Amino acid sequence: TEADLLALVAAPPVPATITAIARRPCLSEDLCDAIAASADEAAIGALLGNGSASIREQTLDGLIVQAATRVPWQESLVQRPRLSPHSLRALALCVAGHLLESLAARPELDPAVTQALQARVEARLVADAEAEPSAESQFEEAALRGDTQAMALVLATHAAVPLSAVERAARLRSAKGMVALCWQAGLGARCCLLAQSTLGQLVPGAVMLPGPDGDWPLTTAEMLWQIELLAEPAV
Repeated sequence: TEADLLALVAAPPVPATITAIARRPCLSEDLCDAIAASADEAAIGALLGNGSASIREQTLDGLIVQAATRVPWQESLVQRPRLSPHSLRALALCVAGHLLESLAARPELDPAVTQALQARVEARLVADAEAEPSAESQFEEAALRGDTQAMALVLATHAAVPLSAVERAARLRSAKGMVALCWQAGLGARCCLLAQSTLGQLVPGAVMLPGPDGDWPLTTAEMLWQIELLAEPAV
């Protein structure tokens, strides 16, 4: 029964139990929530690859944010059927470069998502042609390694702020602060997501994503104010 499966997810007798459950057909929303909350990366990857699983949109959006540093999850998400426009917009920010074309091939993309993907494809082509890795490439690679110190250094250097300002934003888990620093540094939306989820360690529901039109989630005045606050000397 479902109650039995929920009990197994809560207390798996062997490590592979949750993964096996995640592969079962037609999983309910409650079971999907339990698997997503388990923090079992292999099981969550199997869940995302299970096209018949009924994953709530809120749960799926949280997993998309976490997928920014988990390429196997991204591969499953790109192939997942019936993604909402909001989920597709978030996915367009988080997927690795080699998955952009697969995501762009989905027939239900709206013009804003298509435009965002095209911009990322073009930026990737430019970066590949450059002799030196771009700030965005350095930042993304550091995030995939889990090297938060390198991420902070890239962000501070290109935002022209003291390293302590970036460290303060991370310590406060400030979504607004991370958004403002990425804007100041000239980094794109994917880096902004990584700054919040990896460097700032924000929970998925607290991450600020661009609007449907791709604009920054804060006004220019708000971002300048955040930079000013973060750069103030500690007292």
